[in-house]
This record gives sequence, C-alpha cells and structure tokens, in this order.
Amino acid sequence: MIISLTGFMGCGKSSIGKILSEKLGFRFIDLDIWTEEHEGRSVRQIFTENGEAGFRRIDPHAFVSQSAVIGVYGEGFDQIKYKAKKEHGV
Repeated sequence: MIISLTGFMGCGKSSIGKILSEKLGFRFIDLDIWTEEHEGRSVRQIFTENGEAGFRRIDPHAFVSQSAVIGVYGEGFDQIKYKAKKEHGV
C-alpha cells in the first residue's frame, strides 16, 4: 500500500506523513529529500542548472513497489499515479 500526501509547500505533508507512517509501520519518504539525495544536489540547484523540465525528468519511482507514506511535491503525484495505474491497475 502506498499513501501519497499532497499539498502546498509548508502545509504539513512531512509532519503528518511521519506520524502516519509510524502508526502504520510504513516508511516515510519525502520526495524533495529523496530527490536531493538521489541527485547529490539541492532541488534549487537542479532547477537552476536543468530547469523545471530537467527536474521533472528525475524518476522518483524506485520505491513505489514498497509500502510507504510519501510526501509528494506538485507534479510528483501525477507521476506516481501514472506508474501505479500502469503497473498495478490502481
């Protein structure tokens, strides 16, 4: 099971996600942090160096097959929905 939390910056996705994942025994994934660790640079740097299109090409789906609570940035939610539907019919 994957639970995706979406919302505006600063609305509490990470705070709620950590609490929810602990209660459910899932791991919590913040896509901004995952992206920075995966790319070895900040989200701001990625936008500056590669633009929004370059940022959106980063594939955040390595973890989608595992149970998780995910704090999702704006466009990331559409990418996750597409992959889940394609692979799992969800």
